Amino acid sequence: MNTSRLERPWVQMRKMSFMYLSPIFGLVAADANNSSSRLASDTDEENSGQSEVDSLKAEIVNLKKQQEKLERRVISEKQEVQNNFSSIEKKMKKNNLRLRETIAQLESNNKAHVEELTKVVKTNENNIKGLRKLQQVLQQRNQSSGATAFPIFRSVAGASVTSKPLKDLRQRKEFSVRADGDQRDPVINDVKLLPGGLLVVTDAQNSCLKLFNIQGKMLHCLSCNHWPACLAVLDTSSTSSTLAVTLPVGQAIDILELCDMGSVALFDRLVEAAFLIEANARALSRASCKARRRNMRNMFVAFS
Repeated sequence: MNTSRLERPWVQMRKMSFMYLSPIFGLVAADANNSSSRLASDTDEENSGQSEVDSLKAEIVNLKKQQEKLERRVISEKQEVQNNFSSIEKKMKKNNLRLRETIAQLESNNKAHVEELTKVVKTNENNIKGLRKLQQVLQQRNQSSGATAFPIFRSVAGASVTSKPLKDLRQRKEFSVRADGDQRDPVINDVKLLPGGLLVVTDAQNSCLKLFNIQGKMLHCLSCNHWPACLAVLDTSSTSSTLAVTLPVGQAIDILELCDMGSVALFDRLVEAAFLIEANARALSRASCKARRRNMRNMFVAFS
């Protein structure tokens, strides 16, 4: 029995079934391919969406960090502004205190200056009174001794002056006013001729008054507190002379007396009248002058 012939219908049925079922299988395969491609595309879309989500998350984190930085910066700037304001406020308070102290000090200085000026005015009034008393004393002495008096405050403007031509003018003697103890070159500001052939010279550089005789010998030297400027003869006689010398630097006037002009010439300071310093002008009495003259004579006798 031939089996191939028996199986042939089955084979034919298989072939027929394959023929009928092959389109169906093709559709299924196509659907499978389409579903796989869709799944792949969905996966790609999901992956791309996840990456976008991750990037958004990272951006959110960065934004949060930037926000925190900004908040910290704002806080620091607020603190800095507060500190600057507090420091400026402290400086303004200190400046206000300094201004108040300065104003108070200026007010106190002005009061002290006014008081000092008041004292100076009173001192000047006392000096003027002392000089007037001294003028009265000198006038009384001149009247009692019969000496030639020269006024201190009386103006000599308008006095008649008779000019006479000089017929014979020649140099009789020339001598130097330099002394042994001089530290600088002498500068003569004023010279006065006294009875007995005596010359009184003011030496500004050495701050002293020098007394010379007509032969050029220095008899005495009196140092002054400041450099002397001008000399004035207040009264003179055969035995004594009273001089006034101005001291511009010390703003003072020295009243001097030249005693014993016939034998020994010595200076004796009577009074110093200062106008802008706190020193009252005082006039010594005749008794004190005599005592000082006696002491000077005794000293001269002892040294001679």
